[in-house]
Amino acid sequence: MTASAFDKDLPGDSLARALGAALLSDGPTLIFDAATGALSSANEAALFLLELCEDGLSHYRFETLCAVDGADAETLWSEVRDGLRIRWQGTLTAVLSGDAHAVEIVAARLADEGKPARVAVHATPGRRASGPAAQASAASGPFDAIADVIGLIEYDADGIVTNANDRACMALEFYGTGMTGRGHDTLWPPSMSQSPDYVAFWEKLRQGRIVEGRYLHVGAEGGQIWLQSTYVPVRTADGHVTRVIQCLMDVTDDSVSATRNRAQVEAVWAALPIIEYDVEGFVQRVTPRMLDLLGRKEEEVIGKNSRRLMDQEFALGKDFLATWEGALRGISTSIDVPHVDTQRGRHWTRSRFVPIVDGAGKVDRVAEIAVDIHADRESLDHLSLRYEAMTQDMALVDWDLSGKLVHANKNYLTLMSMDPAQAVGREHRTTVPAEFASSRRYTQFWDRLARGETITGEFRRITDDGQEVWLQSSYVPLRNGVDDALQQIFLFARDITRLKRQQIDAQARIDAIERSMAVVEFDRDGTVRTANQNFLDTMGYTLEEIKGRRHAMFCDTEMVNTDQYRTFWEPRSSTCRGRQAA
Repeated sequence: MTASAFDKDLPGDSLARALGAALLSDGPTLIFDAATGALSSANEAALFLLELCEDGLSHYRFETLCAVDGADAETLWSEVRDGLRIRWQGTLTAVLSGDAHAVEIVAARLADEGKPARVAVHATPGRRASGPAAQASAASGPFDAIADVIGLIEYDADGIVTNANDRACMALEFYGTGMTGRGHDTLWPPSMSQSPDYVAFWEKLRQGRIVEGRYLHVGAEGGQIWLQSTYVPVRTADGHVTRVIQCLMDVTDDSVSATRNRAQVEAVWAALPIIEYDVEGFVQRVTPRMLDLLGRKEEEVIGKNSRRLMDQEFALGKDFLATWEGALRGISTSIDVPHVDTQRGRHWTRSRFVPIVDGAGKVDRVAEIAVDIHADRESLDHLSLRYEAMTQDMALVDWDLSGKLVHANKNYLTLMSMDPAQAVGREHRTTVPAEFASSRRYTQFWDRLARGETITGEFRRITDDGQEVWLQSSYVPLRNGVDDALQQIFLFARDITRLKRQQIDAQARIDAIERSMAVVEFDRDGTVRTANQNFLDTMGYTLEEIKGRRHAMFCDTEMVNTDQYRTFWEPRSSTCRGRQAA
């Protein structure tokens, strides 16, 4: 561990970590603002014992809650705040009933860098005492109160060990011999104790400043031991620091695990495109892989807002805003992001925005972990353009297996005169002629689709305003990719209403002609296929009498034997069949 470890104190409530969960969970604990004496937090035991309202803690003050015999409230607060009194027997007073609870109190001043100074007060049940016992000050030492809970080492102002409890000796592997007389510098690795930071460390303590952190120690057998420690300077009445108390807990296993986890994180950091933002969206860190993906240098990215790295329309859109707001609420979400690449324009990534919380569980950063999907997205966009070009004049509909409309494009809605707001959930049955909808053929139609059969053809449909339209359609059953089960019915259709009407009109004309003329139809070799009623009436035959017979039956023998007759049928027998109007 290098000297820089002195600057890497862990955040959080240092006293709570130092005293340990076992101590704080058993009795009332109160945290006061050192500047004002106002209560800032209290554990469940304190809330119950002192009848406190959790929503208005700042209204309670040290002077109204804590007392000691032989000293007024202001004097007691001044001594506790300045670290002159760290243990006493006194009372805690309930705010509603006024009940005074006899307790033994241990207090410590908390001075985390970057945070307002605070005073922590922890109480355990005790007997009321009078005289000097009730006025015990720093001179009596804290060992009797908490020696069974955490490791404690006492140093003089020169850093020489003057006392250590059993827990501290066990933590540092001093099983048979004590630590008394050893210098503090022998308990730390030379790389730390011989550094300028070590001198600054002790200067802080001699100035009366509490120092906390996770420090690497050297055990009696030479092993490396990590201790979470709070170093508390003890002042005399005139303000001089004469002793330093180290409250410690063995966190070696946690530190080794943290080191391993940090190595894993660093490996991931080196391998993946990642951007780390603050809660305002400004870039704090970025990996080399992400810089390569964006085609940018680090100085072009650090400090920029996320919106500067994305397509502007996307960055201001509801999808990204919802993703970002979700991350700030602690929700991790994936979304496709069109990043702005200065060399190549847009560059697509599939990014997961992961919230990162601080020691208090509050989101203080957001990491964007990206996967490069640019090639796939470009291919997809190309396919989408082709699909849109191919289907721009087609009606497209998704039906569920019960025949209800799930989705329809604009072409279909316009063609069928449907209100888009009322389209979803419409029954397919309502779009077909009534006589077909109530027929067995309609039931069979959906039975075929349910069996996975594709149905293609020309279909007559009825619009919402009662008009008749014709569609050249294909109903295609779609299966999912997991168990091959039918999922929905996809319809793609083209409007052929005009063409169909032209065909119907043409057929009507042909039918009219056939009704007014005698018409017979032959195969290529002159065999009769069919004939209309006019022909049969004119010739005096029934269809059964002439069907399958040769054309020659309608001619005399002399004509049939001529070259002209043979020439008439020879080309037809090899190339076509035809209809004749008589």
